[in-house]
Amino acid sequence: MNWRSRPFLNLARERRCYLDLPGCTGRDTISAHSNLQRHGRGFAYKSHDLFTVPACPRCHHELDHGKLLTKVQREECFMAAWERYIRDLIIEGKLCVKP
Repeated sequence: MNWRSRPFLNLARERRCYLDLPGCTGRDTISAHSNLQRHGRGFAYKSHDLFTVPACPRCHHELDHGKLLTKVQREECFMAAWERYIRDLIIEGKLCVKP
């Protein structure tokens, strides 16, 4: 069973687009889920909500269905964006670990 959190997903709406692919609008962001199996992705279901990044509609489409990047490039782009996003949330105190 995958981890789901509506409050975590809603954090993406407050952000600029973290993918910043060609044609990025930077705004109107939503949570874009990872397409990697190691993040819980499987046939007919999305990865864990933890593995999401804020993405504008253009970048979200490119991540899921685009032809500009190879599969490896899309994975690398997602992982770089995810690492920045999680770091920013921790620094801002919006994501913390309870002792």
